[in-house]
Amino acid sequence: MLLMTISCFISCTKDRTDPTVPCTQNLIKLSVISSTAMGCTNYVGSISVSATGSGQFTFSLNAGLFQKSGNFSNLKNGTYNITARDADGCEESTTAYVASGITAGPKFQALKNLFVLKCNRCHGGQSPAALKDWSVDCVIIDNRELINNRAVIIGDMPRGGPELSTAEKEIITGWLAAGGLIEN
Repeated sequence: MLLMTISCFISCTKDRTDPTVPCTQNLIKLSVISSTAMGCTNYVGSISVSATGSGQFTFSLNAGLFQKSGNFSNLKNGTYNITARDADGCEESTTAYVASGITAGPKFQALKNLFVLKCNRCHGGQSPAALKDWSVDCVIIDNRELINNRAVIIGDMPRGGPELSTAEKEIITGWLAAGGLIEN
């Protein structure tokens, strides 16, 4: 039996024993609807994804196990990677965002802007090098004491420097003094 690897249309590579259906012929289109999570402690957000194209689909959230349903629930706010796989093994991926349901206050927004400017290299994206993604509001809230300890008290962040300025440290301490929440 001949085993072939066929590259798919967008992002799929699969092993097939039947070379008659290359993935380039299986155009998969994804539609995503997400709901809002109400804050950082309520895991009530959801994502519903549907796929059209080449037939029966299974779905995966953040590279987890594939399931028949495209419905994912009990999610907190953040960015999620959704993958649809058809019966031929071809895949298409997209991202979906579950909003926090809380309007960011000016101090929190200043903090997030600082993180984008100074911390995104290690603390951003799907699999951040420093393991914590500061683009996700609830990750910031859950780690506010760590942020204060490393960036302000110890002062060794961002790694590879330069150290945060006094004004940048005041953005962190001002947000914490106001309550350290999204709405601050």
